[in-house]
Formats: sequence, C-alpha cells, structure tokens
Amino acid sequence: MKYFLCFFVFYLSSQCCFCQYNLVPNYSFEDSVICPSGNNQSPIPKPWYIPSSFNTNFYFNNCSIDYVWDVPLNYINDSSFQYPKSGNGYAAFDTYIPSSFGWRTYIQVKLKDSLQTGKCYHCTFWVSLGNPCGFATNNISLWLSKTAKYVDTIADPFGLSVIPASPQVYSYGNPVIKDTQNWIKVSSVYVAQGGERFITIGNFKNDANTLFENIGPNTAGQTLYYVDDVSIIPLDSLPLKADAGQDATIALGDSVFIGSLTNGITNITWYNSSGAVINTTAPGFYVSPTVSTFYVVEQTVCGYYSRDTVYVNVGAMPVHLLSFTAQPTSPATVALQWTVEAEQNFDNYEVQRSINGRSFITTATIQGNNSKQYSCLDKIYTEGNQRLYYRLKMVDKDGKYNYSPIETLKLLYSKSFTIYPNPAQTNFKLKMNKNMTGKMSMVITDVSGRVMLHKNYASIEASINVSVNELSDGIYTIKITGKDEQLVHQLVIMK
Repeated sequence: MKYFLCFFVFYLSSQCCFCQYNLVPNYSFEDSVICPSGNNQSPIPKPWYIPSSFNTNFYFNNCSIDYVWDVPLNYINDSSFQYPKSGNGYAAFDTYIPSSFGWRTYIQVKLKDSLQTGKCYHCTFWVSLGNPCGFATNNISLWLSKTAKYVDTIADPFGLSVIPASPQVYSYGNPVIKDTQNWIKVSSVYVAQGGERFITIGNFKNDANTLFENIGPNTAGQTLYYVDDVSIIPLDSLPLKADAGQDATIALGDSVFIGSLTNGITNITWYNSSGAVINTTAPGFYVSPTVSTFYVVEQTVCGYYSRDTVYVNVGAMPVHLLSFTAQPTSPATVALQWTVEAEQNFDNYEVQRSINGRSFITTATIQGNNSKQYSCLDKIYTEGNQRLYYRLKMVDKDGKYNYSPIETLKLLYSKSFTIYPNPAQTNFKLKMNKNMTGKMSMVITDVSGRVMLHKNYASIEASINVSVNELSDGIYTIKITGKDEQLVHQLVIMK
C-alpha cells in the first residue's frame, strides 16, 4: 500500500505540472455580477475596476433589462450586436473619443499571484469593435505592471487621460481592429521580469501615435471595444504548441493565411513541402500556392519544441461570384441578389440566414441555370432591433462547395418583449416590455412553420420561464398573441 500511495502521489504531481492555470481572476467577467442598468452605472464585476475617477463603467450582460447594457443587443438604441465570447457578459473600454483631448478608458485587475522572474507566460484576451463606432484603431493592448496605475487626476480631474506605459501584449503587427462580427484574439508570449502583479487593458498611446480608420457614422461618439476571456497562463503548466492554422481550399490565384497571430515566438521556422525554409520570423503569413501542397512550422517556446502541418488545396471553384447583396424591402422580406460568371459543373445555390453570424440555416435553394444574375426574396418574422447575416453556399455537381462572403443587415423595430438567454440551452425567460391585457398565447414554430410549443396564459405581467428541453438546436419563431395584436421574435437554441 505504501508503494501504491507513493506512485499515486508521484502521478498526481507529474500531471499537475501540465494543468492549465489562469492567473487572471474573473477572467470572463461572470463572477460578482450586478446586473447593469442606468441606475447603477453598469459596474464591472469585481475584482476588475476602472483606474480613473470618472464615474463611467462599461459592462454588458444578458441579465440586464436596460437596452443600453443588454446582450446581445445593447448600447445606443440597441445599435450594437454581439454575443459574449463565453458566458453571459463582457466588459468594454474606449481607445479613442473624438474631440475629447485624447481621452481613454481602461480596465484593470490584480492577478492571483505575481509573475516569476524569467518564467514564460501566454497572455491572451479577445476583443470586438462595437457596431455604432465610426472609427476603429490599433494599439489594442495589455500592460503588465508591478503596481496598480491610475490616471493622474490632478492633471486631469475627469480621470480620462492616457496612461503612459509600454504594454507588452499586442496583436501581431498591431493592426487596426475593425471587426464588429467576430471576436479577435490578441496574444503574446511574455518572459516576466519578475513581480508583475497587475494587468491593464486599453490604448496607451496618444492620438498622434494611434492609427485610425473611419468605418462609418459614429453614432456612439467614441471607439468602444468589447473584451472577454482574459488569460495569463504559465507555460510550464500548458506548453504552447505550434499552430500552422486550419486546412483550406482556395482557387488558383487566391491567397490564404496560415499560422497564428501570437507575438513573442522568437524561435520559429516554416518549411514548404520540399523541405525548403520559407520563413523564420513570422508566426503566420499569407501564401499563394499554384498547386495543392502543405506547409510545416517548427517552433521552440521557452524550451518546448513542437511542430504542426497545414494543407492548402488548390482547385477550380464551381462558380466565380462577382457580387452578393442583401437588402430589406419591407418589415417582412429581404431581397437577395448575386452576380456570377464561369459556372462549371455547377448545381445550386443555398441561401443561408443567421441571427448570430455563426449558426446558419438554409432558407432557399436556387438551381444554377448559367444565368449571370440571380435573386430571391427571404420572408422573415422578426420584431425588435436585430442584425441578420446572409451567405451563399455554392454547390457543384460533385458535392463540393464554397461560401460567399457574409452580408450583414440591420432591422429596426421596437422591443416589445425580451428573451434571455438567447441563444438558450434548456430554458429561457420571457419578459414583456409592452403592456398587453387579457388572455395571451405563445406559439413557438420552427423554420418550416411547424408548431413546436403552444401555451396559453391568463396574462403575462412579469417574466415567465419556458423550458426548451424537448426542442433541438436551431432557429425558432416565437409569437405572442393578445386580444388586439401579435408580437413576434426569434429564438436560437444551442445546446
């Protein structure tokens, strides 16, 4: 028994050396949540805080019934749309406020433990630009420091000045991040000086040293980035493996990005299929092969060696898409049009719709007939401020296919009732934001119009809880019918 216990203790200790350990407390902003509202100024969950004296917090959660701080629709008149990277909420910070003397906002937290001298850490956070922002910027960064750093409120009573610092974590190449649909990973390998105990996220450069890109009307009056899933992971607990990227298929003459966007990897070598070295500095880059091939990356990070391979298939695409547009023609229809050329061995187009940009359903199938222009109308049932996403799945007669770029459009409507969480897993809560008296019924139908759930209520005065355990993943329509009117909304189920 003694020998067994010794072996068991040794086994546990050896396994724990490779257990992932995140030094960031409340890394996804899910603990200590106070549902945000205009009354409480939307406090960021503790122990995170704003390192300034100005009474402005930025936190969004689907528990909020205030349209400014709700998820996924939020901010000014529900003009922004984003699901959390994980969980139910996310924080935010400003990188640029036009005509405001270079003001910034930051978020800050004390780590669970200090970093150790010479030890390697993988630092990561995810960001997404808010929809109403008219500008996008670079310098989205994270600063590790030994002590907490606050804005100089003597020089700036509002506490919104730039924090002068040299952040260690940027996205590779420090590009302008302008994606409002996806979460963008910012990551770097960092070798600690020792004693770093605080992290601060924001833009630490002044306007003169910040790149801006005008992306549309700035209805928010600021450049706001959402942030989620922040991590500082010791690389002796989770070695960083080489990442050559996802296998891809491209048309002859096109290019594709291979690799990753992780900074701080200094010992890295890329090879082509012949074994020749093609790059020794970049974690990722674009390639334009003329034939199907593969690439190999080898790296050594803090003494850990690894390699990975990515395959790029070069082949003829079934069709060459010239343009694709989606425009609402009424509150209940969206007109889709696309122009193509060179249909070869081609079968059909699948028109696909999504309400979150990730889960798509096919709403129509159009057979290819060697026309240069195609169109169709998509009948929608929606009620509330909502963003819709469309794409084409283009299928040849051999079953091969590729996708068009995603077209995004926004539908405007009054928010008569709230569903949360949405997407739902096992249940959702429905709260009326509009007075409806008398008996009511709720009908949930699938995309084909089949009734999946039907309930009657004497009235819906507050929120009700609805189980969806018996419904499968997909997009559903919820109709609330009262004495004199009918309200409609969409629900996504993702288990």
